[in-house]
Amino acid sequence: MRYKYNSTGELEMTSLCDTTLMLTLKDVIPNNPKMAKEFLVKKEFAPKGKIREMYNAHCGSSLVRKIFTECLHIILIEVAMGKCTFTWPSKAQYKPYIFMGSYSDFTVKRKAKTGSLNYMKLFNCDYKVPRIQLKFSERSSRALLSIYVSKNIYNYAVDHANNGEHFSKVPRELDHYLPYIFDKFSNLKEEPLKRMLKFCFAEVMWHLRRGEEINFFSKSDYGFIRIHRNLGILHDKVMKKVKNFRIARNKNGKGRKIKYGKASS
Repeated sequence: MRYKYNSTGELEMTSLCDTTLMLTLKDVIPNNPKMAKEFLVKKEFAPKGKIREMYNAHCGSSLVRKIFTECLHIILIEVAMGKCTFTWPSKAQYKPYIFMGSYSDFTVKRKAKTGSLNYMKLFNCDYKVPRIQLKFSERSSRALLSIYVSKNIYNYAVDHANNGEHFSKVPRELDHYLPYIFDKFSNLKEEPLKRMLKFCFAEVMWHLRRGEEINFFSKSDYGFIRIHRNLGILHDKVMKKVKNFRIARNKNGKGRKIKYGKASS
Protein backbone atom coordinates (compact mmCIF):
# COMPACT_ATOMS: atom_id res chain seq x y z
CA MET A 1 0.00 0.00 0.00
CA ARG A 2 1.12 3.53 -0.64
CA TYR A 3 0.03 7.16 -0.77
CA LYS A 4 -0.02 9.23 -3.93
CA TYR A 5 -1.65 12.34 -5.35
CA ASN A 6 -4.81 11.85 -7.37
CA SER A 7 -6.00 13.87 -10.37
CA THR A 8 -7.31 16.67 -8.15
CA GLY A 9 -4.00 17.04 -6.33
CA GLU A 10 -5.19 15.37 -3.12
CA LEU A 11 -3.18 12.78 -1.21
CA GLU A 12 -4.85 9.37 -1.28
CA MET A 13 -3.98 5.78 -0.49
CA THR A 14 -3.81 2.98 -3.04
CA SER A 15 -3.91 -0.71 -2.16
CA LEU A 16 -1.60 -3.30 -3.66
CA CYS A 17 -3.14 -6.33 -1.93
CA ASP A 18 -6.44 -8.16 -1.48
CA THR A 19 -8.13 -6.44 1.46
CA THR A 20 -10.98 -8.98 1.46
CA LEU A 21 -8.61 -11.36 3.25
CA MET A 22 -8.62 -9.02 6.25
CA LEU A 23 -11.01 -9.25 9.17
CA THR A 24 -13.38 -6.39 9.80
CA LEU A 25 -14.01 -5.00 13.27
CA LYS A 26 -17.42 -6.69 13.13
CA ASP A 27 -15.62 -10.05 12.72
CA VAL A 28 -13.53 -9.28 15.80
CA ILE A 29 -16.37 -7.83 17.89
CA PRO A 30 -19.54 -9.44 16.51
CA ASN A 31 -23.10 -8.43 17.31
CA ASN A 32 -24.12 -9.71 20.73
CA PRO A 33 -26.90 -8.22 22.90
CA LYS A 34 -25.22 -9.54 26.06
CA MET A 35 -22.09 -7.53 25.32
CA ALA A 36 -24.03 -4.34 24.62
CA LYS A 37 -26.12 -4.74 27.77
CA GLU A 38 -23.03 -5.14 29.96
CA PHE A 39 -21.01 -2.23 28.56
CA LEU A 40 -23.63 0.33 27.51
CA VAL A 41 -25.24 1.49 30.75
CA LYS A 42 -27.14 4.79 30.82
CA LYS A 43 -26.59 7.35 33.55
CA GLU A 44 -29.52 8.25 35.76
CA PHE A 45 -29.94 11.73 34.22
CA ALA A 46 -29.63 10.53 30.61
CA PRO A 47 -32.54 11.38 28.27
CA LYS A 48 -35.21 8.75 27.81
CA GLY A 49 -34.95 6.51 24.79
CA LYS A 50 -32.71 3.82 23.41
CA ILE A 51 -28.98 4.33 23.78
CA ARG A 52 -28.24 3.35 20.19
CA GLU A 53 -30.61 6.02 18.90
CA MET A 54 -28.85 8.70 20.95
CA TYR A 55 -25.59 8.03 19.11
CA ASN A 56 -26.95 7.09 15.68
CA ALA A 57 -26.09 3.37 15.78
CA HIS A 58 -28.31 0.63 14.37
CA CYS A 59 -27.73 -1.69 17.36
CA GLY A 60 -25.90 -1.80 20.70
CA SER A 61 -22.99 -3.83 19.37
CA SER A 62 -22.55 -1.34 16.53
CA LEU A 63 -22.30 1.43 19.13
CA VAL A 64 -19.60 -0.54 20.98
CA ARG A 65 -17.57 -0.72 17.76
CA LYS A 66 -18.22 2.97 17.06
CA ILE A 67 -16.93 4.06 20.48
CA PHE A 68 -13.82 1.88 20.16
CA THR A 69 -13.06 3.21 16.66
CA GLU A 70 -13.50 6.78 17.92
CA CYS A 71 -10.97 6.11 20.67
CA LEU A 72 -8.50 4.55 18.23
CA HIS A 73 -8.84 7.53 15.88
CA ILE A 74 -7.91 9.98 18.64
CA ILE A 75 -4.91 7.85 19.64
CA LEU A 76 -3.61 7.66 16.06
CA ILE A 77 -4.09 11.40 15.53
CA GLU A 78 -1.89 12.16 18.53
CA VAL A 79 0.76 9.68 17.34
CA ALA A 80 0.63 11.25 13.86
CA MET A 81 0.98 14.74 15.33
CA GLY A 82 4.18 13.63 17.05
CA LYS A 83 2.85 13.96 20.60
CA CYS A 84 3.40 10.43 21.93
CA THR A 85 3.51 6.69 21.51
CA PHE A 86 0.58 4.59 22.72
CA THR A 87 0.95 1.68 25.11
CA TRP A 88 -1.63 -0.97 24.23
CA PRO A 89 -3.75 -2.08 27.23
CA SER A 90 -2.50 -5.51 28.28
CA LYS A 91 -1.86 -7.59 31.39
CA ALA A 92 1.50 -8.70 30.01
CA GLN A 93 4.70 -7.35 31.56
CA TYR A 94 5.98 -6.17 28.17
CA LYS A 95 3.08 -4.51 26.39
CA PRO A 96 2.45 -3.85 22.69
CA TYR A 97 2.71 -0.24 21.61
CA ILE A 98 1.95 2.04 18.65
CA PHE A 99 4.66 4.45 17.52
CA MET A 100 5.75 6.53 14.55
CA GLY A 101 8.35 4.64 12.57
CA SER A 102 9.75 5.33 9.11
CA TYR A 103 10.27 3.61 5.79
CA SER A 104 13.66 2.04 5.09
CA ASP A 105 16.26 4.06 3.17
CA PHE A 106 15.95 1.66 0.24
CA THR A 107 12.17 2.17 0.07
CA VAL A 108 12.51 5.95 0.32
CA LYS A 109 15.05 6.06 -2.53
CA ARG A 110 12.90 3.83 -4.72
CA LYS A 111 9.74 5.85 -4.08
CA ALA A 112 11.57 9.16 -4.56
CA LYS A 113 12.76 8.06 -8.01
CA THR A 114 9.19 7.26 -9.09
CA GLY A 115 7.92 10.61 -7.82
CA SER A 116 5.55 9.07 -5.27
CA LEU A 117 7.05 11.09 -2.41
CA ASN A 118 6.44 14.52 -3.90
CA TYR A 119 4.35 15.41 -0.86
CA MET A 120 7.43 15.04 1.39
CA LYS A 121 10.18 17.62 1.94
CA LEU A 122 12.85 14.95 2.21
CA PHE A 123 15.64 17.32 3.18
CA ASN A 124 13.58 18.76 6.06
CA CYS A 125 12.67 15.34 7.44
CA ASP A 126 16.20 13.92 6.96
CA TYR A 127 14.81 11.43 4.42
CA LYS A 128 12.71 9.76 7.13
CA VAL A 129 9.23 9.22 5.69
CA PRO A 130 6.77 8.53 8.55
CA ARG A 131 4.70 5.40 8.93
CA ILE A 132 2.61 4.39 11.94
CA GLN A 133 3.63 0.97 13.27
CA LEU A 134 2.72 -1.49 16.00
CA LYS A 135 5.25 -3.59 17.92
CA PHE A 136 4.05 -6.60 19.90
CA SER A 137 6.43 -5.84 22.77
CA GLU A 138 9.85 -4.39 23.45
CA ARG A 139 11.31 -7.90 23.64
CA SER A 140 9.33 -9.40 20.76
CA SER A 141 11.22 -10.61 17.68
CA ARG A 142 8.06 -10.64 15.56
CA ALA A 143 7.90 -8.34 12.55
CA LEU A 144 6.35 -4.92 13.05
CA LEU A 145 2.81 -4.32 11.84
CA SER A 146 1.92 -1.24 9.82
CA ILE A 147 -1.14 0.87 10.60
CA TYR A 148 -2.50 2.54 7.49
CA VAL A 149 -4.85 5.47 7.98
CA SER A 150 -6.80 7.86 5.78
CA LYS A 151 -5.13 10.99 4.44
CA ASN A 152 -7.01 13.06 7.05
CA ILE A 153 -4.84 11.46 9.74
CA TYR A 154 -1.67 10.79 7.73
CA ASN A 155 -1.43 14.45 6.71
CA TYR A 156 -0.73 15.32 10.36
CA ALA A 157 2.38 13.13 10.18
CA VAL A 158 3.41 14.60 6.81
CA ASP A 159 3.12 18.18 8.11
CA HIS A 160 5.03 17.32 11.30
CA ALA A 161 7.86 15.67 9.36
CA ASN A 162 8.02 18.40 6.71
CA ASN A 163 8.47 20.97 9.46
CA GLY A 164 11.59 19.13 10.54
CA GLU A 165 10.13 18.15 13.92
CA HIS A 166 10.83 14.87 15.69
CA PHE A 167 8.11 12.46 16.77
CA SER A 168 7.82 12.10 20.53
CA LYS A 169 8.46 8.74 22.19
CA VAL A 170 6.65 9.73 25.38
CA PRO A 171 4.33 6.81 26.23
CA ARG A 172 0.64 7.39 26.87
CA GLU A 173 -1.86 4.83 28.10
CA LEU A 174 -5.59 4.42 27.64
CA ASP A 175 -6.42 6.46 30.75
CA HIS A 176 -5.11 9.58 29.00
CA TYR A 177 -7.89 9.34 26.39
CA LEU A 178 -10.77 8.34 28.65
CA PRO A 179 -11.90 11.92 29.49
CA TYR A 180 -12.47 12.58 25.77
CA ILE A 181 -14.54 9.39 25.40
CA PHE A 182 -16.48 10.07 28.61
CA ASP A 183 -17.29 13.57 27.39
CA LYS A 184 -18.36 12.54 23.89
CA PHE A 185 -20.54 9.68 25.19
CA SER A 186 -21.63 11.49 28.33
CA ASN A 187 -24.95 9.65 28.67
CA LEU A 188 -23.14 6.38 29.41
CA LYS A 189 -21.65 5.32 32.73
CA GLU A 190 -17.88 5.68 32.79
CA GLU A 191 -16.71 2.48 34.46
CA PRO A 192 -18.50 0.14 31.97
CA LEU A 193 -17.12 2.29 29.12
CA LYS A 194 -13.58 1.84 30.40
CA ARG A 195 -14.05 -1.93 30.70
CA MET A 196 -15.54 -1.97 27.21
CA LEU A 197 -12.51 -0.26 25.66
CA LYS A 198 -10.10 -2.63 27.42
CA PHE A 199 -12.18 -5.55 26.18
CA CYS A 200 -12.10 -4.27 22.59
CA PHE A 201 -8.32 -3.71 22.66
CA ALA A 202 -7.85 -7.24 24.02
CA GLU A 203 -10.01 -8.79 21.30
CA VAL A 204 -8.15 -6.95 18.53
CA MET A 205 -4.75 -7.99 19.91
CA TRP A 206 -5.84 -11.64 20.24
CA HIS A 207 -6.48 -11.76 16.49
CA LEU A 208 -3.36 -9.80 15.56
CA ARG A 209 -1.19 -12.24 17.51
CA ARG A 210 -2.59 -15.03 15.35
CA GLY A 211 -1.44 -13.41 12.14
CA GLU A 212 -4.67 -11.66 11.20
CA GLU A 213 -5.04 -8.23 9.63
CA ILE A 214 -7.94 -5.96 10.53
CA ASN A 215 -9.75 -3.42 8.40
CA PHE A 216 -11.70 -0.78 10.37
CA PHE A 217 -14.43 0.86 8.31
CA SER A 218 -15.68 4.17 9.63
CA LYS A 219 -18.16 6.81 8.52
CA SER A 220 -16.41 9.50 10.55
CA ASP A 221 -14.34 12.29 9.02
CA TYR A 222 -11.15 10.39 9.87
CA GLY A 223 -12.01 7.42 7.66
CA PHE A 224 -10.56 3.93 7.65
CA ILE A 225 -7.82 2.24 9.67
CA ARG A 226 -5.97 -0.91 8.54
CA ILE A 227 -3.63 -2.91 10.73
CA HIS A 228 -1.53 -4.70 8.18
CA ARG A 229 1.36 -7.16 7.96
CA ASN A 230 4.38 -6.23 5.82
CA LEU A 231 4.44 -9.22 3.49
CA GLY A 232 5.15 -7.55 0.14
CA ILE A 233 4.33 -9.61 -2.93
CA LEU A 234 3.70 -12.67 -0.72
CA HIS A 235 0.82 -10.94 1.05
CA ASP A 236 -2.13 -12.63 -0.62
CA LYS A 237 -0.51 -16.08 -0.56
CA VAL A 238 0.27 -15.89 3.16
CA MET A 239 -3.04 -14.33 4.17
CA LYS A 240 -5.04 -16.98 2.30
CA LYS A 241 -3.33 -19.56 4.51
CA VAL A 242 -4.18 -17.51 7.61
CA LYS A 243 -7.82 -17.30 6.47
CA ASN A 244 -8.01 -21.05 5.84
CA PHE A 245 -6.51 -21.74 9.27
CA ARG A 246 -9.07 -19.39 10.84
CA ILE A 247 -11.95 -21.18 9.12
CA ALA A 248 -10.65 -24.59 10.21
CA ARG A 249 -10.13 -23.38 13.80
CA ASN A 250 -13.67 -22.04 14.04
CA LYS A 251 -15.10 -25.20 12.46
CA ASN A 252 -13.35 -27.34 15.06
CA GLY A 253 -14.71 -25.21 17.89
CA LYS A 254 -11.32 -23.74 18.75
CA GLY A 255 -12.14 -20.13 17.96
CA ARG A 256 -12.06 -17.22 20.39
CA LYS A 257 -13.95 -17.90 23.63
CA ILE A 258 -15.21 -14.50 24.71
CA LYS A 259 -15.69 -13.54 28.34
CA TYR A 260 -17.10 -10.03 28.31
CA GLY A 261 -15.22 -7.58 30.45
CA LYS A 262 -12.59 -10.21 31.34
CA ALA A 263 -10.80 -10.84 28.05
CA SER A 264 -7.04 -10.48 28.14
CA SER A 265 -4.44 -10.35 25.41
